[in-house]
Amino acid sequence: MRRELTLFRDGPLENTDATHVVRMPTPHAVLSTGHIDILLAAAVAGLGIAGLPSFASAQALREGRLERVLPQWRGSRLFLYAAIPSRKHVPARTRAFVDFLVQAFGGTDADPWLTAQPRPEI
Repeated sequence: MRRELTLFRDGPLENTDATHVVRMPTPHAVLSTGHIDILLAAAVAGLGIAGLPSFASAQALREGRLERVLPQWRGSRLFLYAAIPSRKHVPARTRAFVDFLVQAFGGTDADPWLTAQPRPEI
């Protein structure tokens, strides 16, 4: 099985010879897991670089326990779709949820977790 890391560059490129996609073979890793919590704990403990989704790493980044390395690159991008059978007679709670999704995730390339303010302590 061939293992590789694929990174996608965000934003404009400085020269025309550059590419938006880079694929690199990955060496044998000391720790290999698909569990986000384990990857986060390993990165916070200083075991190396981890490709983490922003929703999992945002708090550690805000607190300074993690540092972004290659902020102009990303591992992948997810798309969110909301489908309803008809725009007629949509329940208020469904309309409120769709409106929330559009407000939180729609119309911008900004990452909502990296731009979010920390929650106040309760």
